[in-house]
Amino acid sequence: MASITPHLSWEEVLRGSGVDSIDGLPPGVEEAIRKMAEVMFEPIRNEWGAGLRVVSGYRTPDKNRRVGGARNSMHVRGLALDLVPVGEDGRFHVEALHALADRMQRDGRIPPGGLGLYLRADGSGRFSHVDCRGHLARWRSQRKDGLEA
Repeated sequence: MASITPHLSWEEVLRGSGVDSIDGLPPGVEEAIRKMAEVMFEPIRNEWGAGLRVVSGYRTPDKNRRVGGARNSMHVRGLALDLVPVGEDGRFHVEALHALADRMQRDGRIPPGGLGLYLRADGSGRFSHVDCRGHLARWRSQRKDGLEA
């Protein structure tokens, strides 16, 4: 599949989503994903200065229910990504990535939105959720079972 932006592909955003291609997206979602990639993902990736791995991008409503996503998840609208820094020790840098995205939203370099920090049972970072919902929202979640994501 083609790239959406220089550092983000459709394959990454649609992996595990419940659709096989752009053709399977509901009306308006392709445009939302393109905008999110340009105004949120690329600026974060450029500021971070290294690779980011997409843990979860777009999700169908059914897929979102199956993974326990929020009822009004921004993933279903194509406005959210769950990200991990690339590299063998990326889980230890998830909090730094989360802090960077927070600063960028607060100072207007990326659109205001949700920012969630998801941790493992040992307190290390699993991933950071970023979205462009239009207003600031913050949360933390710690996995108690110790399973990897």
